[in-house]
Amino acid sequence: MGLAEKLVQRGCRVAFVLSGEPVDWFREKLVQWNVPYCTVSFPLNFQQFRRAYRFLLPLKPTLLQTFYISPFNLYIHLLRFLLRVRYLVNTDHSSGTVSDKSRLGETLAQIRGTLAGRFFDKIITISDFQTERDTTRAYLPKSKFTKIYSGPDMNRYVPRPELRPTSYIKIAFAGQIRPQKGVLTLIKAFAEASKQGNQPLELHIAGVGPQTDELKEFAKVHQLGQVRFLGGVDNIPELFASAHIVVVPSEWAEAFGLVVVEAMACGTAVICSDAGGIPEVLGADGGTGLIFHKGDVADLAEKLVRLITNPDRREQMGRLGRDRATAVFSKDQMVNGYVEVIQQVTNHT
Repeated sequence: MGLAEKLVQRGCRVAFVLSGEPVDWFREKLVQWNVPYCTVSFPLNFQQFRRAYRFLLPLKPTLLQTFYISPFNLYIHLLRFLLRVRYLVNTDHSSGTVSDKSRLGETLAQIRGTLAGRFFDKIITISDFQTERDTTRAYLPKSKFTKIYSGPDMNRYVPRPELRPTSYIKIAFAGQIRPQKGVLTLIKAFAEASKQGNQPLELHIAGVGPQTDELKEFAKVHQLGQVRFLGGVDNIPELFASAHIVVVPSEWAEAFGLVVVEAMACGTAVICSDAGGIPEVLGADGGTGLIFHKGDVADLAEKLVRLITNPDRREQMGRLGRDRATAVFSKDQMVNGYVEVIQQVTNHT
């Protein structure tokens, strides 16, 4: 929406093809700015492709910008061809790694990457990890890539130290409750950390997912009454601002660590795994958070104890994290980055 607002203000015509019906405030903005939209289901099939094509045809778009769609999606290339769209830009939000292939598979992947890359004017990634993966394993041309970090609304994610409890150390997690997110590793490390210190601890887990019942049973069997399962939480900024430590224990290659940025913006100390693009968020100096090896319970427990027993270190990390979040990651910087790419691609000021 921030991007649409910026483009409309610059005199551009904007239209959306969305994966679901927009919420009320979003729809009201679209009406206010005279921005048409249609909804299709993803992944695209031929029927949904036809729906998008019929919607876009009378609009005669000059540029097609895709989000959360593979650069190898044939329907996107078909849309560009049939609509005679002059410019095509793709934003890659995908996590994970590229699987190993046979020699023939690697050759075919190189051919596919080279051919697909020719049809894009720009490919945007949200981390250096993604750029490295997409260019060295998916063989898309590096010359087409640019990086734009994702970022939250810094007016929502703000430090509120007065919310932090004084009678115990509050550790928080927010995300999907599934094995890839490493929540079991976090609970085990929390149990170990609880044995090593004198301060009362609580672990607050926000989120839903297929692993929830398993984790609740684990906590019950191991008598971890300090683990609170919050379910779905609407006010994540308040959860993070009220925590002493936020842990991001993902065990698969995340494209980016937006939840890390959100915690940093709230001035809260962060511990995160070394999976994918997550460590990139903390920066190179190590002052804004601690990194542990993904899936390593002992390593995470040691990092937890290090921060639990050192409130000054937590406060310093929180301040430095807030500074880095506002300087490097924000919604405004993200939007400006997209506008700049569109200007470069279209040679339009």
